[in-house]
Amino acid sequence: MPIETSEDAARRVNRAVLAASERCQADIAQSVHGTLCQTLGGAALMVKVLSAGLKAGHPVEAAQLDELGESLDRALDEARHVFNQLQPVTPGDDGLMTALSRLADETARHTPCEFVCENAILFKNTEAALSLYRIAQEAVKNALQHAQATRIKISLADPDGVISLQVSDDGCGFTPEAPGAAVGGCELMQSRAKTAGGTLTSDSESGQGTTVTFSLPKAMRA
Repeated sequence: MPIETSEDAARRVNRAVLAASERCQADIAQSVHGTLCQTLGGAALMVKVLSAGLKAGHPVEAAQLDELGESLDRALDEARHVFNQLQPVTPGDDGLMTALSRLADETARHTPCEFVCENAILFKNTEAALSLYRIAQEAVKNALQHAQATRIKISLADPDGVISLQVSDDGCGFTPEAPGAAVGGCELMQSRAKTAGGTLTSDSESGQGTTVTFSLPKAMRA
C-alpha cells in the first residue's frame, strides 16, 4: 500500500472540507425549497382565497386570519433557521455564546444536550468564533451519528490564558481513523483547529464516551 505523503493528506483533507461545504449548501437549499417555499406558497394561496371571497361579498372569518397568521409565523421561523445555517455566529461579542446555546437547544429537541458557560466569553474575531462553532457542531454530529450518544454537553470556558471549548458525550467512544482512510469528523476538526491557530485533543475509550477539547489562545479572540 503506497505511503501517503503530507501533501496527499493535505489535499485529501481539503477535498473533504469542500465536500462538507457542498453538503451544507445542499442542506440549506433543501430547507429553502422543502419548507420555507412551501409554507410561503401555502400562505400566498390562502391570501388569494380570502381575496376572492371578499370580491364575491363573503366575509372573512377570524379563524381564516388566524390560520394565515400561523402560516406566516411558521415561515418566519423557517427563515430564521435558514439564516442561522448561513451565518451561525452573528456579528457581536456574544455571537459565539449565542450560537453554541442555540446548537445545544436544537440538539436537545431529540437528544439531551446542554450548554455550560459560567462567565461571559466575548469574541471580536468572528472568524475564530466561527471555527469554534464549527468544531462544536462537528463534535455533536459525530456523537449523534457515530457514538450513539444519549447525552451531550457543550462547555465554554477561559482558564489559564486560553479559550477552552469542550464537547463531551456518553456514547460508545471511537477508534481514530487510519492514515490514508477517508477523512472523518476528527480529521476535519483537526484541520479547522490548525487553521484557527489552536489545538484539538480527543479523549475516548470504548464504551466510556468521548471528550473533544479545542484550546485557543485568548489573544485570538480580539
